[in-house]
Amino acid sequence: MALLRKVLLATDGSTNAQAAAAWVGRLLADDSVATVTVLNVFPIYPTYDVNGFGSVPIPSDAEIAEATGPILQDAVRAMGEVAAHVETRSEVGAPAERIVDIADGEGYDLIVLGRRGHNPLVSLLIGSVSDRVVHLARRPVVVVNG
Repeated sequence: MALLRKVLLATDGSTNAQAAAAWVGRLLADDSVATVTVLNVFPIYPTYDVNGFGSVPIPSDAEIAEATGPILQDAVRAMGEVAAHVETRSEVGAPAERIVDIADGEGYDLIVLGRRGHNPLVSLLIGSVSDRVVHLARRPVVVVNG
């Protein structure tokens, strides 16, 4: 099996995302070569007014940090003790597309995420993030069902 050098763990703080973090922790428990980037994408979607004009509300850096910090730290804790280098990262955008863009653009070997996140309404309207990542990604994806 080829060594995993870069693993992208996408998390939204859900139960399934925590299970994905624990899975990565077990996978890389003794791997001191790998790097894990724990990623949370702060979701933003266009809003439309009665005239049909769209705008994208962009949160401030402080709002993003306040929302994503605890999610990222919970995922790191769920990984447990790992020999791999762990870093955290927050991004803004459409989650599936940002995850895939980052994985492709930065040469990750593997994407790991939970099967279903916190927002069933968004999943109903635009599909689940994990489903979109699986279909858009050009690299291996592991979807963990908590």
